[in-house]
Amino acid sequence: MRADAAAHRASAELLAEHVADRRRIARARFAIGGRREGTWNVDRDVLHGEDALLKATIAAEYGAYLLSSSSRAGGAAANLQGIWNDRLRPAWSSNYTININTQMNYWAAPVLGLDDPMEPLLALVERVARTGTDTARALYGARGWVAHHNTDLWGWSLPVGMGHGAPSWAIWMMGGVWLTHNLWDAYEIGGDLALLGSRIWPLMRGAVEFCLDWLVPGPQGTLRTTPSTSPENSFIGPDGAPTAIGLTAASDLSLIQGLFERALAAIEALGIDDPLGEEIDRALTALEPLSVDADGRLREWSADVVEVEPLHRHLSPLIGMYPLDTLTREREPSLFDAGVRLLDARGAGAMGWSWAWKIALRARTGDGDAAAALLDEALTPFEGDVTRHGPVDGSEWGGLLPNLFSTHPPFQIDGNLGFPAGIAELLLQSHGGVVRLLPALPSLWRVGDAQGLGARTGLVVDLAWRDGVLTGARLRDTLGADRVVVVEHAGARIDVRLPGGSSVELTAEDFTDAASLAIGGHHAR
Repeated sequence: MRADAAAHRASAELLAEHVADRRRIARARFAIGGRREGTWNVDRDVLHGEDALLKATIAAEYGAYLLSSSSRAGGAAANLQGIWNDRLRPAWSSNYTININTQMNYWAAPVLGLDDPMEPLLALVERVARTGTDTARALYGARGWVAHHNTDLWGWSLPVGMGHGAPSWAIWMMGGVWLTHNLWDAYEIGGDLALLGSRIWPLMRGAVEFCLDWLVPGPQGTLRTTPSTSPENSFIGPDGAPTAIGLTAASDLSLIQGLFERALAAIEALGIDDPLGEEIDRALTALEPLSVDADGRLREWSADVVEVEPLHRHLSPLIGMYPLDTLTREREPSLFDAGVRLLDARGAGAMGWSWAWKIALRARTGDGDAAAALLDEALTPFEGDVTRHGPVDGSEWGGLLPNLFSTHPPFQIDGNLGFPAGIAELLLQSHGGVVRLLPALPSLWRVGDAQGLGARTGLVVDLAWRDGVLTGARLRDTLGADRVVVVEHAGARIDVRLPGGSSVELTAEDFTDAASLAIGGHHAR
């Protein structure tokens, strides 16, 4: 009936309604290269154009538009093809691949202020947790809930493959754990304490319980995971054949460490007396640390191994670097450097979603030029057969289809939705208690502005730059409480007093003398 009613309305009326709806829910805006007037030809100006800054702006805006169009409260979460699946038997069943792809779909949502599009993901995780409670108990004798590599609209939580799936993707117990990190980011950026207490914390708590029961002590007394896989990657086993099963992959450690740390933060923020806190403290202290291999790279498994695919598309060992913040230059400088060496070794080219992840990772390393180069690669047109499954061994990469959809091939929406997250990370970061303005601005992005970006916790940031230098930034509080915010730009940090419910304006000059730490009332608006 709704489709019939829409078919009888004028197209101009439908378009105006759609545009108004988009403006209602979209807070963030990008103008990389400055604000422009006019229209552009997609094939000439974007796919085959020379203006990289225009392309970056369109990638950011288009990704936000696609997420807000394919994920709305009351509907389904955005899956591998979003609402644009056109096949009865689509690639990967158009399901939710939760070893990176679904998570990437929603990385940008809290940063761009897309609260309504975020709701379906929360509802999906709640369904998965319900089925995952039985799965955790029946398969592992564990408390809490578990989900593996893949789920669907009904909250599937068992391993996939009907017992015949390759271990590299069928046996992975961290899918649900990773999904809880998306929910934590939504809380931490938005600052909705009621949402944390009523819906997010119960899901986190169940994931914590599973991890506590899944960890086992190793020979040195540290807690580790076994068996363990690193999503979709393999190494040469003792018999000379490829294998994916090992001990304590780095991705397990980072996801569990991050979950435990955030669980403790949630308990403190909610002011609750939860006996689980003591268990978490003990396990966190005993958790096996990340390690470095003989080549100086962050170790993906618990021992030095020969990789089957040295240029593997998944960056799972670097989850702690992005999207989490357990592996940072400030916290673990030597391990962080080892992570950068691993990222270097994985190379440039990719398919859409892998490009997006590499862009965000380069942003966290502060290498904006490398990120911009990756974005340029990702936004080139794909000239191959869009209907077949492209190889995943690095011999052929994706790009953009004529309608700007990012392709594997075939089409997956996660690349499109991941690009705005990586682009925003180049312009604003807020992990580790510091708001960083232009932390990884590419040198060729000489001018631009971004408005309405979310920062931890409960902050909205507008910023502009020219000739690579910050010309102005506004920090607005959404929580209604006076506080001091640590802000960093160009290597200098200042403490900014931000009155509740108001905003503070900054320029590059405020950072020239970091010794004058406090910026006070004359900046408040």
